[in-house]
Amino acid sequence: MKKNKNRFTKFWRGNLPILATMIAFALTCLLSGQWLVFRCLWWECVDSGYFDSQEIQLPREFFPDEAVYGKLGPDRNTFGAKQHQVQQIFWGVHNNSTVLLHVYRYFGMSGAKKGFATQVRILDELFDISSEQSGELNYQSTSAGQLFLGCGEKFTQSGYQCVFVARYEENLVSLSMTVDEQMTLKDFERIITYLDTVSAERLGH
Repeated sequence: MKKNKNRFTKFWRGNLPILATMIAFALTCLLSGQWLVFRCLWWECVDSGYFDSQEIQLPREFFPDEAVYGKLGPDRNTFGAKQHQVQQIFWGVHNNSTVLLHVYRYFGMSGAKKGFATQVRILDELFDISSEQSGELNYQSTSAGQLFLGCGEKFTQSGYQCVFVARYEENLVSLSMTVDEQMTLKDFERIITYLDTVSAERLGH
């Protein structure tokens, strides 16, 4: 009996480093795969389900009567998010003015933070957002973890554009809107106030 116990002890002593290495390798592969697929790790991944489009889409009454109103709906490209929904509304001469809303839910906050940085970079490059906000545009969010707000018109044929990008934990909201005679800066501020409120309330867990 004692000999068997000694053999067992010797076996584990001899193979423990190999087993530990195998376990560490498997764990590393698992975490790496999770990071590549979901952009989060065990301790920060969330499972908050899917949000309902009707809970957050822009209301019809915010826009001119003749506007072509599209509802918020799923997009075929998720861009690494768990869920991605898009809403677009047109108005003005030849429907040249527009508002475009993207709502993302990521698997964790790391993915949402990366998505926020990407959205800000793209919108800044597209419209050349001014570092000095308009005197009329002084909105402050009390619920967003990250916020980007500004206006510009560098690479656009539809005129002056204002943008709003906000992150609420693992959720990201990105909006760009044409500002013209029909939809002014006051209308834009009304819309982002609405979005900021419903995003904090209805994208919750």
